[in-house]
Amino acid sequence: MNILIIVERFPVTTETFIVNKVLHLAKQGNTITVLCNSTDKGMYNRFFAGNTHVRILVANRVQWCWYLFKRPFGVLKAISLGRQMKQSLLNGFRYYLIQKQAPDIVHFEFSGIGIAYLDILPDLNAKIVVSCRGTAEKVKLLSDTTRQQQIRLLFNQAAAIHCVSADMQETIAPYCDEPGKIFVNFPSIDTLQFKRRFSYKQRSPVTILSVGRFNFQKGYLTGLLAMQCLAKAGLAFQWVL
Repeated sequence: MNILIIVERFPVTTETFIVNKVLHLAKQGNTITVLCNSTDKGMYNRFFAGNTHVRILVANRVQWCWYLFKRPFGVLKAISLGRQMKQSLLNGFRYYLIQKQAPDIVHFEFSGIGIAYLDILPDLNAKIVVSCRGTAEKVKLLSDTTRQQQIRLLFNQAAAIHCVSADMQETIAPYCDEPGKIFVNFPSIDTLQFKRRFSYKQRSPVTILSVGRFNFQKGYLTGLLAMQCLAKAGLAFQWVL
């Protein structure tokens, strides 16, 4: 199967779950193309060097300018659109990049990215998959009515909608007319790689490790309140961020 994954940057250390997914999909014999705006070449080579099932396509300014240079009549036609000129040309560029890969599936790793491609989705031949992971659905939908309309349109175009939790599924359900499209893939720990070195009874104080970006969506303020409860209960622990 030919799968196109669309992200802003790839690979990045804060999104290793995407790196692992690409690796395992490729291991199963699928052809994976990652379309992004920028890349870390060192990290890419570390994970994917010599992997013939994985390739990266960077939509940089050079490709953008070359695309426009080869289509002078299209540029002239877009000029007549006035303020919509840039968006029209960008839509054409994105459509060209995607169709050139002839994918069976186009997977937007974040719903906000899917919304950016909204204008060209009806013209794509591939199945559309969208992932809902957090901020784009839990925060932006609350304050932006335009975003609410856009995500409805996105979900209507999608063949499947991936959520990282049951809570996320409940959050987006009001914006989806076909609940059967939504599925939850629960993140989990690879027990072959991560093993407990000591039993809880042998280790004091207990070490609690929190991993995530340092912003309010990750719930560190709630974590502080939880640690306060543990301290008041007289429990010995160390909290590592």
